[in-house]
Amino acid sequence: MAKKKRTPPKRLPGKRIRKKSPPKKASGKGAASGSREAGSAEARSGSRNEIARAIALLVWTHEMTGKLCAGVPEHQLTAQATPADNHILWQIGHLASSYAWFASMLDGKSAKLGETFDTLFGFGSKPVADPGAYPDHAMVRKVHDDQFQRLVSAAQQLDDDQATAPLPKEAGTFATSKLDAIQKCIWHEGWHQGQMSALRRALGLPNAM
Repeated sequence: MAKKKRTPPKRLPGKRIRKKSPPKKASGKGAASGSREAGSAEARSGSRNEIARAIALLVWTHEMTGKLCAGVPEHQLTAQATPADNHILWQIGHLASSYAWFASMLDGKSAKLGETFDTLFGFGSKPVADPGAYPDHAMVRKVHDDQFQRLVSAAQQLDDDQATAPLPKEAGTFATSKLDAIQKCIWHEGWHQGQMSALRRALGLPNAM
């Protein structure tokens, strides 16, 4: 029996089969611009996250200071296990002065809290065991809390460029940027928390942790 010849399928008139071409790659100026924009957005996101983390750690550190100061009887607020100890009341006031100083790097306002307060608790001041030499505990604590809120508020207002820009010369050399100022404030407070914890043990007070 004779085999039938296969004939190729007829193409419809006006129709042509086209091969798919691979997608074109972005090249030259467009590719470089897109890459820069993506990199810039990623850097901004990273900086924003770092600011948020710093603020969260700052708040947590402040809360820990509150725990270390809690439960200290009024008559022991100026107690020192040794003459070299920084007593609790002085440290509460000193941290208030420190918050004001770090906040001034962020908001550009004065770090001064009044001549008496700055003399008793500012940089270079020395604690004394005489309770009569100090303002009321509640007043010192209020200044402490108010200056902390000032610092947090100023930190929350920062945008990415402000956070990482170099500080002006009048801010000194302790911190290199506003974000660095927040991080240094956390470090400084932790330094004093160690002193508070050791003093609590020496005075026979319960563990705050």
